[in-house]
Amino acid sequence: MNIPKIKILLLGESNVGKSCLFQHFIKEEPPYFDNSTLGTDVGRKSLILNNGQKVNLEIWDTAGQERFRTLVARHYRLAERVMIIYDVCSMKSFEEVGTWLREVYKHTNLNREHIFLVGNKNDLDLREVPPELGMEWANNYGINFRELSAMNYTEVEELFIDLVENCQLPSPILQDNSVNLKQYKPKRHICCKLG
Repeated sequence: MNIPKIKILLLGESNVGKSCLFQHFIKEEPPYFDNSTLGTDVGRKSLILNNGQKVNLEIWDTAGQERFRTLVARHYRLAERVMIIYDVCSMKSFEEVGTWLREVYKHTNLNREHIFLVGNKNDLDLREVPPELGMEWANNYGINFRELSAMNYTEVEELFIDLVENCQLPSPILQDNSVNLKQYKPKRHICCKLG
């Protein structure tokens, strides 16, 4: 039996918790980080979905710094799922979500259901971005939304399961039935302009 392999790309500004989410999921233990990712880091993990099906995930943790954006861009083309992550304690990180979504549109042909907007660090009391704002933004652009704490393994695992189960798994027969998101224009904008 051929086990589907899915490449997942984690995107977002520096210090939003991409590496914590990545390490907690891969190692299944609370992460500790004091350095930013330089370039990219990759990890692999098998996951059993709610229907009992096994999938192999290849997860790419990317640098959020501006100087690494061109390096990260080359990883977009093979991505089958994308998480755009922001820090709920940083309005600045949320305001950059549109930039990341534009990059996804520019470099991929993913269907909207393959993209998750993820608000991280919801366990902290320093919130600047209300959950309603993240939900409204995601709804306006037709993408999925979730808030969590990368420190809570159950929430992290559920996020990855939802990301995979939310859309059809790859077929062993190669088919091009994707939607070109560059054509998608949302009805209204909250804080960021996509163009």
